[in-house]
Amino acid sequence: MHMFELIRDIEDIPATVLSSHRWFISRHDVLELNISNNGKTNKPLSIALFLFSDSIEVR
Repeated sequence: MHMFELIRDIEDIPATVLSSHRWFISRHDVLELNISNNGKTNKPLSIALFLFSDSIEVR
């Protein structure tokens, strides 16, 4: 995936993500599990992790 395609796909991404020294490594779609104090698991939240050579974006 090219950086410009990635910028288009990530909603509300800061302009600072696009940088000549940064490489996109991978994207992982994951589920965030929210367990309440009473032990019940609430509906999982779908999030995406974008791994770059120097940072991780969570969306």
